[in-house]
Amino acid sequence: MIINYIIFAIRLFRRDKFHSALNIIGLSTGIAYDILIFFGTAIAALIVAFLTASYHCLRVLELTR
Repeated sequence: MIINYIIFAIRLFRRDKFHSALNIIGLSTGIAYDILIFFGTAIAALIVAFLTASYHCLRVLELTR
């Protein structure tokens, strides 16, 4: 069944190259932006976690002096 899908996709690509290329470019662009958003939010979460932890460390040092 999967081989039939692959053969069908190859036939469509050969028949309508412009729309196939447009779909592939759109898919790759969407996946790239999803990866960028994922890593951007992960880095932002790490920065927030670090800043909140540094605030507590600074507060403990101020209280012990």
